[in-house]
Amino acid sequence: MRSGDHIRIAAQLFDGPSEKQLWTGEYDGEMRNVLELQNKVANSVAEEIRVKLSPRERTQLTSARQVNPAAYEAFLKGNFFDQNTPESEPKALQYYQQAVQLDPAFARAYVGIARTYNFLASWGVAPSGQATAASDSAVAKALELDPSLGEAYGERAWTLMYSHWDFPGTERDFQHALELDPGEPYSHEGYGVYLVAMGQFEHGLKEIKQARDLDPLSVQINAQYCYLLEMARHYGEAEAQCQVTLELSHNYPFAV
Repeated sequence: MRSGDHIRIAAQLFDGPSEKQLWTGEYDGEMRNVLELQNKVANSVAEEIRVKLSPRERTQLTSARQVNPAAYEAFLKGNFFDQNTPESEPKALQYYQQAVQLDPAFARAYVGIARTYNFLASWGVAPSGQATAASDSAVAKALELDPSLGEAYGERAWTLMYSHWDFPGTERDFQHALELDPGEPYSHEGYGVYLVAMGQFEHGLKEIKQARDLDPLSVQINAQYCYLLEMARHYGEAEAQCQVTLELSHNYPFAV
């Protein structure tokens, strides 16, 4: 809940089978500290369900910096329009660029810029060479700001695969991205695409299924799953998966 610059997060933990409430907590803070506030909630939930955090995960949960509230809001709008269509991606790019103008140290917004340029190149909306150069520059800036940002390595891997044809580099970056952030769905998606392209069908399908399980409402991931099933010659499953994708977005071009 948000009121002006004030934020309150209410968290509740339930036991699934019994629907019994196990724990509840409320956290208050300012918008500029929203990342720190989110990390406090994550730590509390981890402690309540007795999750063992690695030293790296604990560092990530205690190292959040302040963000410009307006920049964070622009970043969220960029995420909303980041839907891999020719109409949505220019809007996403506009908001991501606005976010870094307001907060030049916002690493995740630079990853968003890199991703939108890659999508714009794939749709032919932007010249391929210029878009790739812009994507390379943005992801390099993200890694300069945060060398432990898994999604930045994941986005660089996409660029290495589709634009630079550097397949050893692609595999290295996807694996490193998933080491840093095993819950990032688009890195699992990309690694699945890479593995299927390399003929490792079952391993690739396992990765894309994990991506879908992590973000079941992503139209892009569902469409990609359909495509990879077709590539692996699982035609019946591919048809069913394409139907699932079309239920999410009836005119998504990659599923029609």
